Amino acid sequence: MKVIKMVLSFVTPILIVGFILGFIVSFTSHFFNETFFERSQGLFSEGLGAFMGAFFAFLFLRLGEALTKLYERQIKHYNAMVELDFLLNGNLQHIGMNFVRIWNYKRNFRESRDRNIIVENPQELTPIPTRENLLLKLYGKDLINSVFTYFISVGNVNADLLTIKKLYSGVIEKSFTRSDPRIYLEHLPEIEKHILILENFLKELDTQTQDLLAMIRVGLRYKPIFTKFMFLVMRGYGVIKEEDMEEEKKKLKAEIEEVRQKSSREALT
Repeated sequence: MKVIKMVLSFVTPILIVGFILGFIVSFTSHFFNETFFERSQGLFSEGLGAFMGAFFAFLFLRLGEALTKLYERQIKHYNAMVELDFLLNGNLQHIGMNFVRIWNYKRNFRESRDRNIIVENPQELTPIPTRENLLLKLYGKDLINSVFTYFISVGNVNADLLTIKKLYSGVIEKSFTRSDPRIYLEHLPEIEKHILILENFLKELDTQTQDLLAMIRVGLRYKPIFTKFMFLVMRGYGVIKEEDMEEEKKKLKAEIEEVRQKSSREALT
């Protein structure tokens, strides 16, 4: 339905203008024909036919250009959504890994307090990637606003990640330089406060990522006009069947065995 509306929004103005201009040209030509050129009917009709042919050729050329631009815009939008789908799936994994690392931070903090030592975290929190350049390729105000808002949220989370990284690294370096675990233990409450804030932001970002991914996947159902046609035509093309794979594996094993036997014979001679 959205695709049909987009096509109509491009095609309808061209058709309306074409019909209006065609009516004006036809009416004007008929008026001049009846008024001034009644005696040269054949010559005028030939001239009119040539003019109308050129006019409608121009009209259909413009219509073709409009459809081409529409298709190119749809392709750019669709490809951007495919990239976003890949990006968001990866971000879900990054968020999940950060949850695991936050849990490790908390565990190490408890161990540090219990044993009065420094328990260093081997893994750092990982930033969440974004692709702001995709915004210029998308179509639709709601989708663009959602993606833009999401990238802002990711930027805020990454800023918190950087703050924690700098704070933690500074405390660790100072503690080891002075060989005093008390420095580390004294700064633990401040680090834990930032970790808690980050954890809450990550939960919100995880929900936001899932919502946006669902929106993208719904949008991917609406393929560009000609692309959808090609999908229908090539639906059965390149389908790999299980029985064909089994047959090919048997041939491959036979070829490998033949090569091995040949190599063995050459080695013996």
